[in-house]
Amino acid sequence: MKSLNVERVEQKSDDIFELFVVNDNVDYKVGNCIAICGPDGKTTRPYSFASAPNQKFLSFLIKKVPNG
Repeated sequence: MKSLNVERVEQKSDDIFELFVVNDNVDYKVGNCIAICGPDGKTTRPYSFASAPNQKFLSFLIKKVPNG
């Protein structure tokens, strides 16, 4: 498993935010997804890339859901 550094988080609405992480040579194609670990370091969820390949930052749009 590869660890990536969070660059910033931007709040888009009350329940949606965009997570930006430094792209450390992550190779992916449009439509791919990645498993992101939660704060406990154990729970993972799949997220689709919101950024285009070969960008400086990888971005993910995330919606907060109750008990999610």
